[in-house]
Amino acid sequence: MVTEPVRVVIDRALYLSRDWVADEERREVADVPEEIMFATTLEQTAAMVKNTLDLGARPRWFAGGDVYSSRELRENFREFGLGYAVGMSLPGPLFEGPHVPECADRFKSIPKDSSRSLRQFS
Repeated sequence: MVTEPVRVVIDRALYLSRDWVADEERREVADVPEEIMFATTLEQTAAMVKNTLDLGARPRWFAGGDVYSSRELRENFREFGLGYAVGMSLPGPLFEGPHVPECADRFKSIPKDSSRSLRQFS
């Protein structure tokens, strides 16, 4: 999560595979509480962001690598009122939504050999 003066990791969750969560003996030995259920990394991310917002944090942006670029998670960010910057692995649609032509035109205007801040385009 990113706020004006601070960039910080605000939460964490242990990922347990579906098979691991289903193994009652393993859970008991590792003392994994019963309420811990299987969740994908993206489901965990959405839950952590929502929890952070519910606790009163008011970040404006979420930034993450391409693992966080799923359509469902991006929809969650929009529902939460967050801007987001995530990596994209291509092939796949680069633009979607109501502002596609506007965004596409802005990106086409960037010379291929230049590096610019997104702030210059907002």
